Amino acid sequence: TISEITKEEGYHSVIAKVKLPESIPIPGKKICGIRFMENGMQQRTGMITTQTGVGSTIIINVPYPGKYAEMTIEAPNANKGDQIMFKVGVNNLGEEPLEDIKADIRIEDVEEGKLIDVVQTNTATIVPFKKEDFYALWETGDYESARYRAKATLNYGGENPATAEAPFMIGKMFVELKDASRNGTSNKINQF
Repeated sequence: TISEITKEEGYHSVIAKVKLPESIPIPGKKICGIRFMENGMQQRTGMITTQTGVGSTIIINVPYPGKYAEMTIEAPNANKGDQIMFKVGVNNLGEEPLEDIKADIRIEDVEEGKLIDVVQTNTATIVPFKKEDFYALWETGDYESARYRAKATLNYGGENPATAEAPFMIGKMFVELKDASRNGTSNKINQF
């Protein structure tokens, strides 16, 4: 229902109230919307016409029964010998709190698939429908310049653990141009 419409010079303001059902049987993210369209348009055949309107998306998060978590991981690139701060974002989408949880992060060499190291994040409790960021610090030490993968696992007491992974690199990336003194012609593909 539309509860309020205000008109001021140059714009209109609308407040709408949406009545939702008491319960939604399937958990997860539900997306719906509301749209207002210009009134008084005449139907014409054989013409292309325009109509103004405005809309908004409504996202409803229906809780999962019991415990349920989703997570992401950020793994920045670093130079050899630097530290890497992994950031793990955990969303509690269940009806119960996630108590005293922490994520394990496996660091693997992408080329060989070999396990390099394992680090753990800090510990926290997350109440339902809240997000918490966890952090773990890793010393790159003398590890070779290469591509790596961080695989995070969170055993929170749900049916399956939450997992996420992200690639990252250790080492300096640089390009050295040699013999770039040739002249080029604009608006043409030039050979080097």
